[in-house]
Amino acid sequence: MSLDLIRTKHSWFTKGILLLLAAAFIFSFGYGATSLRDLTSASGDTAAEVNGEEIPLTEFYRYRDNFKRQNPQIAQLSPAESDRVNIRILNFMIDEKLLSQKARELGFRVPNQEVNEFIKSIPAFQTEGQFIGKKQYEERIRQIFNLNPGDFENILRQELLARKMEGFIYETALITEEELYNVYLRQNEKVNLYYIPFLSSEYIDTYTPSEEEITTYFEANKDKFNTDELRSIRYITIAAEDFENMIEISEEEINAYYNAYPEEFAAEDGGTLPLEEARAQILSVLKAQRGGALREDFVELLQTEGGSDKSLDELAAEHKIETINESALFSQGDILKEIPPRITRLAFEDNKGDTAIVSMGTSLWVIEIKDIAPSKAMSIEQAKEEITAQLKNEKAKEITRKKAQETLTELKKAKKDELTEKTKSLGVELLETGYFSRLENVPNINNENLRSEAFEINEATVVSNKLYNNRDDFYIVSLKEKQSADKEVFNLEKDALKEQELIRQQGNLRQNWLQNLRRKSEITPNPALFPTQG
Repeated sequence: MSLDLIRTKHSWFTKGILLLLAAAFIFSFGYGATSLRDLTSASGDTAAEVNGEEIPLTEFYRYRDNFKRQNPQIAQLSPAESDRVNIRILNFMIDEKLLSQKARELGFRVPNQEVNEFIKSIPAFQTEGQFIGKKQYEERIRQIFNLNPGDFENILRQELLARKMEGFIYETALITEEELYNVYLRQNEKVNLYYIPFLSSEYIDTYTPSEEEITTYFEANKDKFNTDELRSIRYITIAAEDFENMIEISEEEINAYYNAYPEEFAAEDGGTLPLEEARAQILSVLKAQRGGALREDFVELLQTEGGSDKSLDELAAEHKIETINESALFSQGDILKEIPPRITRLAFEDNKGDTAIVSMGTSLWVIEIKDIAPSKAMSIEQAKEEITAQLKNEKAKEITRKKAQETLTELKKAKKDELTEKTKSLGVELLETGYFSRLENVPNINNENLRSEAFEINEATVVSNKLYNNRDDFYIVSLKEKQSADKEVFNLEKDALKEQELIRQQGNLRQNWLQNLRRKSEITPNPALFPTQG
């Protein structure tokens, strides 16, 4: 499959590879931002081995760091959640490796000319639509991506191979006219149901369990009634400006910066601002730079293997933080006014006395687990309110089901045109769902079985033979009317629908291929990359 064919015949392919290459270029950019501690946190220098071929650890970190920059909300995840994100990233890289390996096995090749042609088409290597030239291209690869041209082109070649394999897989996607019309029917054939609701909430107060019933339930289910584990923490918060306020900038440093970067102090008349007018700007820049470095050092101190040897009090004193906050005992599900949910979750991942650091926006939270109150068995008095609620709910559900079943039996004796009058005589409410398709939830009922079975209900039948439920509520249903799909509209929308369905089918084919490739492959990820996953 040539590059020209890819571009002219498969717009999806061109779009996909450009997106992937953009990711590859960006994750290479700023490679030096990955700290040495990160690069050595996993044993060895391989993120995974796929059929004897390595995925370098450095390549994984570049991709991961770029993903984090593009998705800053990841900073709010717990360590375990972050590991799950990293696992998905590594799985994507493994999939790419499997696709490129299979492409080579099937005889696909990416000759140098094709690689060169693609490089020249990448906007990052163009000026005014023209290739910047070999020398500038090689310099840009080294300076910006921190890769030599050969390594960069190997990465590109593997990406192109994987995309060619995807193209081969996608070519097998096929959908017949009949299949396409069935898809259209699923989306556009609709029904409108009558329904009669029976809500357990209406019967919740019709029953109060006796003391004997409560005691019997408690004795049979003691293991289910335990208090929550409670924890308390001590913590400090450090804003970015707190680090900057620790920095002293000398006159020599101000002068040196002013003289080194005169272009930053251009005046409106084309000259240079006097030093005194630029002083505040220079101080701000230098303090931000030094404060950022100090913040990184502080984070590194607390994240070294085994944690910091210093207590929270010592760390606070060392960094001139006067106030150490303390929380009351809280459970994992509590919502606290002063402490973000991420911090309360983290408090249940460590042991008493442990410290942890979390970045929240521009601030750092350093927490220490102060006290742990373990979960313990409840007494019957402590469990009484919960038991009472459970018994009332169970009884209400039982009454609701019985009431619905009795009504269903009576309605089945009526004729279809008598439904409205019959429901009135029985004192129940007859409502309508409104139209919905097989792909939509049933309005107001939301029962998965009913969503598909609704289209099989006989229009002449007064009510369906079965009850449907959503949790503790029950429903009697009847088909009011069916809205058929319009064949003429199908003919007008067929081409667009076919494109959508092919994309869906291609995605499924790709996934099936990858599942088969994984079953036949030897894949060994580096377990040290994901410590919280065991």
